[in-house]
Amino acid sequence: MARQLAVDFNRVVEGTLIRANARRAVLGTDLAIGSVVLAGDDDWGVVPAEVVEHDRASGALVIRLSGEFVGEHANEHPQPR
Repeated sequence: MARQLAVDFNRVVEGTLIRANARRAVLGTDLAIGSVVLAGDDDWGVVPAEVVEHDRASGALVIRLSGEFVGEHANEHPQPR
């Protein structure tokens, strides 16, 4: 399960809201408000996330994490968050 959007989970806005950048998305990923993507970083694994804000001019995103973290590769075990 490969990430569609690379993020830094330390960029918390509030609660489960995370700041991200559209430039770090896999080409062709739908980043419209309401879209669900697999967001992940190198330390935590991946998690489904909903796009709640997207400033197309700057590429700034805010996503809402939902669901459980899973390993990005079959042999990985994510760290508890």
